[in-house]
Amino acid sequence: MLAAQTQPGLTLPLLSAALCGVGVLYFRRERPYLLALAFVFALGMARLEAAHPSADAEHISRLNNLGQLTVEGWVIREPEALDSRQRVLVATDRAGGHAVQGRLLAYIPRNSTVAYGDRVQLFGRLTTPPQFDTFSYRDHLAQQAIFSVMPTADVQVLAQGGGRPFTRAILRLKEDARSTIQSALPEPHASLLVGILLGDETGLPQSTREAFNRTGTAHIIAISGFNMAILAQFIHLGVGRLFPRRRWGVTWSSIALIALYTVLVGAGAAVVRAALMSSLLLVGQTVRRKSYVPASLSAAALLMSIADPWVWWDVGFQLSLAAVLGMALFVEPFKRGLFGDLVQRTTHPLGRPGAGHPSGCHSRHCRRTGCHNTAHPVVLRAFCLGFAAGQ
Repeated sequence: MLAAQTQPGLTLPLLSAALCGVGVLYFRRERPYLLALAFVFALGMARLEAAHPSADAEHISRLNNLGQLTVEGWVIREPEALDSRQRVLVATDRAGGHAVQGRLLAYIPRNSTVAYGDRVQLFGRLTTPPQFDTFSYRDHLAQQAIFSVMPTADVQVLAQGGGRPFTRAILRLKEDARSTIQSALPEPHASLLVGILLGDETGLPQSTREAFNRTGTAHIIAISGFNMAILAQFIHLGVGRLFPRRRWGVTWSSIALIALYTVLVGAGAAVVRAALMSSLLLVGQTVRRKSYVPASLSAAALLMSIADPWVWWDVGFQLSLAAVLGMALFVEPFKRGLFGDLVQRTTHPLGRPGAGHPSGCHSRHCRRTGCHNTAHPVVLRAFCLGFAAGQ
């Protein structure tokens, strides 16, 4: 049944091409543009259809809801620490004494020592991800080619050293950096710096999280476009001092270091978007062209959707895209318009614009309002889906 639901097809590409073909018949002057649009749109739909995961006869999902069994496989992602458990993604190869294949999302005890590249043996009950009235957790995981969940699993490590050597080296570097920070600083300062630099917020105390949420500064902890842009400039300046006469060499070396840092912090959708835009910024500086944010944002979104069309369903990517788009489109109009004058009057202690008013405060309020205008619909949708899912 899962295979039938996720089987790739050409329905959407053909339908989109047909709709654009109808437009060509009615709008003859714009025919070349509509034909190009139809071709590009059809390619996009074909890429989306091709990205649909499938589950064949030997897939692990065929054993869902059949009782407890033993499953073996390799950990293919860094384990994610939750409040009382760890969440691990396993590429299975044996289950119940038979050869299988497919991904399994398992929840193991928090104190389990499991790492990327370990071969593990899991014992528990396989279940099909649930569906809710307004949100399908099953479809959400299916976009990641995950059709089976083991909510409570006992784990035993059978072997170590699997996976990609490059990924293991990156995760080892990340662990060394975390250990260095934790040995140099007391808590909660160490966990805060680990969250800012390495994107790992699991060690932050709940009181610290609540303090950042109350003050509206929780974005400082997350790896954002602002942080990535600052890092990109520091890397570019540092490499440029080492090789002052090799302009393109400095740019490509800086982009390579940015990519390495992106992998180090987990390569989430929002982080990848920020890394791509920062890289485009460096390329623009190299050719002495000013970066245009909407164009850079569109290019980053296009590259990411080609690599993974399902990225558009990632809430972190949606929020990141909406916030940057809001700043690009609304900040300058707000500064020049009536709203900018209102912000100046309401933030100045004497109610008068100018007269010593800090321009940074004015710009900050406009940026915040621009972000909120485009990000709030995404937040509302995510909140409703999370509430429906009981999370």
